[in-house]
Amino acid sequence: MGLRVSEVIGLKWSDIDWEGLRIGIRQSYVYGIPGAVKTPASQRWMPLDRSLAEKLRQHQLRCTPPVNTEGWIFANPATGKPYWPGRIRENWLVPAAEKVGLGWIGWYTFRHSHSSLLHALGVDLKVQQELLRHADIRTTMNIYTHAVPAALREANSKVVRLCCRRKWRELNAPLSSLANLQLIVKKGDVGRDGGDRICIPNL
Repeated sequence: MGLRVSEVIGLKWSDIDWEGLRIGIRQSYVYGIPGAVKTPASQRWMPLDRSLAEKLRQHQLRCTPPVNTEGWIFANPATGKPYWPGRIRENWLVPAAEKVGLGWIGWYTFRHSHSSLLHALGVDLKVQQELLRHADIRTTMNIYTHAVPAALREANSKVVRLCCRRKWRELNAPLSSLANLQLIVKKGDVGRDGGDRICIPNL
């Protein structure tokens, strides 16, 4: 969902609208102290995918301890208070990431990756801003959106396909007799007859 870590551990069961499939981002939890979210734009209802809602239901049935009287979603069974982010990262996130070959990851890995995937999927920039809850759209554009290798490759391929369509017509002839052609591939490519070869796209 692209939440900040302080917002994740600050979630309570009362923040979830199970019927409306949405979750309210209302508070944060920083250094053991509940507080306000980062900006006014951060405090809002967020869509909750049905599959994630089901996972949260399972978590609620399995993990909510009796000592957790405040209703924290991610509470430490021993204290009833939210886990410390550093402990979650060290005990669960980093080992899981290393096991699947991702190496070391941090909390912002998830938020940045969420932004980059939205961008790679072609999601409208304004929608990206709303989902990430940035007060300024320039933050979405300049900081959180990273071009992934697949997106770079696809962008490059689009340019190549524009300039060089798949079906090419190769002409094996001296350059002097084809001076009127507009597209000339560099002189020096040798054709089958030993002369200079040029290629023009079949437009």
